[in-house]
Amino acid sequence: MYLIRAEASLGLENLEDCKDDINILRNRANATLLTETTNLEDALLLERRKEMCFEAQYLFDLARFQKNIVRGADCVSQTCNLNYPSGKYILPIPDSNIELNSNLQQNDTY
Repeated sequence: MYLIRAEASLGLENLEDCKDDINILRNRANATLLTETTNLEDALLLERRKEMCFEAQYLFDLARFQKNIVRGADCVSQTCNLNYPSGKYILPIPDSNIELNSNLQQNDTY
């Protein structure tokens, strides 16, 4: 709930409230608390990445915040960097769904 409220506060430009909510989580983890309200968007994304690391939310967070995906030099994927906006941010429709409904068309980038 703190992450959701922090993101809402950030969107409403209530930077102190956003910082306070992030610090509640950081305090629980005995991490260094934020003291300034600069770069809160990056701090929030990092906190969401750590708190939800096994819940497959990071791609959706990056898309919502309109961030580029940049992977390291050791990336072996076909797409190592993805600039926002890109059609690749829209996931493919599963083939089984397309087979069930002939009116569906696969997204252009897949």
